[in-house]
Amino acid sequence: MKRKIIILFFIAVLVGCYKLDSGIVIKKYFVEAHSEMYTTVISTGKMVVPVVNSRYVPDEWFITVEGEYRGKKRQEDYSISECDFEKINVGDFVDLREARKGNK
Repeated sequence: MKRKIIILFFIAVLVGCYKLDSGIVIKKYFVEAHSEMYTTVISTGKMVVPVVNSRYVPDEWFITVEGEYRGKKRQEDYSISECDFEKINVGDFVDLREARKGNK
């Protein structure tokens, strides 16, 4: 039997797009810190000037959880802390309701 892990982490505010109450961790992955380039446009009178900017994106750790929502299988990705990433293994059962309670 898979061990039950109560996750006391997750995103500061879970929005409506997250629908799973629980599930099995099917994947873990890490996104290394990097910079992203983006362009904004500034309008000055009759001229439009593109301005290239960059922003730093810190390290991020994710798990993919598979579960059922309204009778259909669904997969969702969750951003978690490095500490929790080290504790969770692929195949672990996670109760996302408990994690949401811990975030309030």
